[in-house]
Amino acid sequence: MKNKLTVANIEQKIILMCEMQGQISDGYWENTRPDHHWKEWCNLDWDNVAIGDNIGVEGNLRFQPKRNYQFHNKTLLDVVGDRIILKINVYRQLGGLPPHILNNVPDGPTIPDYPGEYWDKVRAQLQSVGITEEVLRNAMANGTYTKKDLINDCKGLQKAFKTDRVEGLKDFPTLKNGNLLSINGDIFILTHITSSTTAILMDEKTRHEEEVIFRKVGENILIMDPYSLKHHTETRNQFVNDFKVFKTDSVDTEKLINPEKLTDPEEIIDMLKLDMSDSFEQLMKGQEFQNDPIAAIRSHAKIMLAKLKILQSLVKK
Repeated sequence: MKNKLTVANIEQKIILMCEMQGQISDGYWENTRPDHHWKEWCNLDWDNVAIGDNIGVEGNLRFQPKRNYQFHNKTLLDVVGDRIILKINVYRQLGGLPPHILNNVPDGPTIPDYPGEYWDKVRAQLQSVGITEEVLRNAMANGTYTKKDLINDCKGLQKAFKTDRVEGLKDFPTLKNGNLLSINGDIFILTHITSSTTAILMDEKTRHEEEVIFRKVGENILIMDPYSLKHHTETRNQFVNDFKVFKTDSVDTEKLINPEKLTDPEEIIDMLKLDMSDSFEQLMKGQEFQNDPIAAIRSHAKIMLAKLKILQSLVKK
């Protein structure tokens, strides 16, 4: 799953892409531990930062060692605040700017006259979109974006950094109490949906129940928040790539929790609906196995064995 950050507005996106990425890598947080804390955040490009109501991070950003940057820090904003405000007011005044030009908006009311090919190119770019010294002065004198707005947006950006963006059960109306789920080859029973993104799962083998968080990936595949499966320590800090849902519309939850009550062979078959070819096809579509069919076959075999085990536990004389 690709790294992605969703923020609340274009202003927060500009704050991050035009200022805070540099502060994270070699500015205000340059000497912060661990040494690699900056890498994933600074590898985000313009297209990987979206704007929407469902703010937060996706992909490996959920496991970054540092997510609590204080972007609204007074000491920091006393230094960089004015230039951020100017960029945003110029952006608003001109009705938008391309990202590569936005980064070159001057820090003050004058356009640098430094010699050299690089600065000639910067001045030409600014001129091509209508950025003149008059525009800069007007943005500084009459801009609608203020220091208070900046502080609020920095706080909003902080919140986005610390929030896991979730699309969960609400996007899967077919997922119901009583579904069987295969997670990395282990079988779980969905005993209770508690919210749009959380549910109670029971480990089929240990009968251990725990609340877990759902994530949406594509149309039919879900991954599990590994931190919420404490007894599945091997999944920590990685995605649960093998997540298979078996529809069990014809079987009630009580019979799943108490499989000895499930005696009708046709009901068992209806419950499991083991579509092996579909399961293998989903594995091959997943990023983990695209270039490794042998690994896909092995993982598929693990799923099949898990299915056989639950089938054996359900068919009791």
